[in-house]
Amino acid sequence: MSVFKRIAIFTVTIIISFSVFITAASAANSKAPVDIFDMSVSQLQQAVDDGYLTYYTIMKLYLDRIYAYGDQYNAIITINENALNEAKAKDEEFIANGRVRSSEIFGLPVLVKDNIDVKGLPTTAGSKLMSDNYPLENSPVVQSLIDQGAIILAKTNMSYFAISAYESSSSFGYVYNAFNTSYSSYGSSSGSSVGVAAKLAPLAIGTDTNSSLRTPASANGVVALRPTYSLLSLNGIVPYDHYRDTAGPIANNVFDCAMLLGAMEGDFDKYTEGLNSASLKNKTIGIPKELVYSVSNKKATIPILKYENADTVRLMEQVAAVFEKEGATVIWLEGVIDDDINYLAQLGYSSWTFEPWFNEYIKGTTGTIRKFSQLAKESGILADYDVSYNSIKDLEGLTRLENNTNNKNRVKTHIDGYFARYNLDAIIYPTMQNGVQLNGKSLNEYYSNAYLLAPSCGYPAITVPMGCDSNGFPMGLEIMCKANEDAKALSIAYAYEQTSGKDVDPEIVPPLYEVPGNVKSLMELYRQPIEERKENKNDSVYYKITDAKAAMTDFFTNYDNVTDPSATAIDLIEGYSLAVTEYKQYLKKLEQQEALTKFLIIFVAVIVLITVVTIVVSTVKRKARKRAAASARRNRRRY
Repeated sequence: MSVFKRIAIFTVTIIISFSVFITAASAANSKAPVDIFDMSVSQLQQAVDDGYLTYYTIMKLYLDRIYAYGDQYNAIITINENALNEAKAKDEEFIANGRVRSSEIFGLPVLVKDNIDVKGLPTTAGSKLMSDNYPLENSPVVQSLIDQGAIILAKTNMSYFAISAYESSSSFGYVYNAFNTSYSSYGSSSGSSVGVAAKLAPLAIGTDTNSSLRTPASANGVVALRPTYSLLSLNGIVPYDHYRDTAGPIANNVFDCAMLLGAMEGDFDKYTEGLNSASLKNKTIGIPKELVYSVSNKKATIPILKYENADTVRLMEQVAAVFEKEGATVIWLEGVIDDDINYLAQLGYSSWTFEPWFNEYIKGTTGTIRKFSQLAKESGILADYDVSYNSIKDLEGLTRLENNTNNKNRVKTHIDGYFARYNLDAIIYPTMQNGVQLNGKSLNEYYSNAYLLAPSCGYPAITVPMGCDSNGFPMGLEIMCKANEDAKALSIAYAYEQTSGKDVDPEIVPPLYEVPGNVKSLMELYRQPIEERKENKNDSVYYKITDAKAAMTDFFTNYDNVTDPSATAIDLIEGYSLAVTEYKQYLKKLEQQEALTKFLIIFVAVIVLITVVTIVVSTVKRKARKRAAASARRNRRRY
């Protein structure tokens, strides 16, 4: 590797690593070496491998963003005040292990919905009555993330006790949509979805009972997976309906979502190994017509069946075209949702199981609230949730639990019939059939019924962005597979994402820092392969770059004595711009010289070739003339 290439790489390392020292007080729209917030998990880890980011830097930048923009979305309830120390420890561990990490989430920040236990942080479930509810242990899903090296950055706001799906309001206030804060973020995993969409962290986990992961993810343009029921432990999670509840991952792309699901289960690469951009080929995909087009069924009483959204139709037809183009067979299904299935799918267990499951959960915590009756009395909201789920029998002599289990099985049998009849790999549909609604008005009769299918059957379902509606809000595509086919659902979603290229970012979320153009130029230079150059220590550019390197090294060595490190660093960066420019000009000059040399070599080669050809041709002609003359002389003697 040439001296100049080594110097360029080292200098990038020094400059970009300085981002750790930029403070939140002067952060918004200030200059900084790098903006990490569009990086995927793999890109963040590659940056650490290359040496120009540290886990401390990454954590500091996300904390800066929370402090700068957190109030705008109200997505965060509690911040882990020890996060920076934990990140510093991960840097030390990474170096001690020979720059080898245990997983792809090692050292990275993760947001956790505030109904999931994290030791040392209160679990409020969106209620200030639970503000002193401290768990004795981490929930298994959180412990698994920590075991894989992740750092819990913060607990996220949510719908009060995960009850509301249409909007997200708790004792801590509304969670606002990342695209427009006047609009609903939906629920109940709203804070986690908005946190990822607003780049407050690269990863988050939430929970899903009926739609709690998928609808806020759809409304905020991120990816979320409801896994197969019982794939992940429910211990250490405040219950709502534990016969449907599950934790699940949220990320900005399918790969990161798959990686996070594996980490929650204990094997971070379990679901990423099979991801393939060609996974749509030879798949058979079903699309329920009634979830896209209005149904001309006079007997239908569900408003959504008679409703048609032009944006939903447009985007779903585009989705179908993409699937077919990539080699899938698309079958438009009829009758997947009707009045009966809708009724059966909505018969949950929450009002009968909330109390006993809560009383079991609270045993693993310390705090003021010690039983459900106390919580219900003080909240004035939860009084309707009783313990009679297994004591009252219907006319057929079945308990509520038995009756609802039968109803759940009827929905599953109905859906399984479509999978079997058409040999389907997946059923896909819009995550939400109508557009995002204003806060306070999101309870809409044209909301969706599709979200009920996966929880009723216990099946995995993932939502991915499929584009934006005419108002600029994202709309999600939901992909449902059969039980324990989480890997297949992720694979189909990944292939669609790679092919469609859907990437929706909220314009309302501004960059926290302005990255100087010269640093961007150097980053581009760093990422491009540079041919080996001959060392030329007499060149002035060499000394300018080494002087900049020395200045930055001196700055870091004496950092504790600098009163205004942010300004000093910016001065160094700006002072380095000439060296960057001249270095690029130097490389360009070398390239021009090489081009000229190549031209001269080719020119000389052509001249030589022409000369050789001319000599050869002349020699051949001369010999031919000699042979002709000799032949003529022989002929004259003969006669």
